[in-house]
Amino acid sequence: MSEDCLLKELRAERARLDALQTRYEELESLYSRLSALDHAASSFVIFHAHHLSSGGTVQTSHRYASLIDPSTLTGGWCYLDLGGVPLNRNFYLADMDRRLRVTPMAYSKADLDAAGLSEADVAAATKRCTWPPDVQ
Repeated sequence: MSEDCLLKELRAERARLDALQTRYEELESLYSRLSALDHAASSFVIFHAHHLSSGGTVQTSHRYASLIDPSTLTGGWCYLDLGGVPLNRNFYLADMDRRLRVTPMAYSKADLDAAGLSEADVAAATKRCTWPPDVQ
C-alpha cells in the first residue's frame, strides 16, 4: 500500500473520530441539560386517556422517579373524568403503589349517586385503566 493511500485512510479515520467526538460533546451537553431539569422536578407523570362511547374519559397516570431514569415507575392512579362546567368532575377508580400493586378505590352508594354513576359504570370504566403489563 502506498504512503498516499495510508495518509488518505488516516485522514478519513481522523474525520470519523472528530465527528464522534463532536457527537459525544453534544450528547454530554444534552445530558447536562436533562440533569438540570431532573433536579427541578422530583418526578414526572405520563397520562393515558381512553374516551368512552358513553361519555367521559378514563385517565390513567403513571408516575416516574426522574427524567434521567424514566424506567423507574413509582406509582399511578386512574380516574373517570366526567367533564362538567365550570370544572371537570373526577371519580377516582384505583391507585397503584411503587410495588405496582393496584388497589381499587372504595366508594359508597352516596358517592355513586353524587357522580351520577352505577356500579356497572364504575366497573366498565375501571376495565379501561391502562396499567403496565407487570401490574399485580
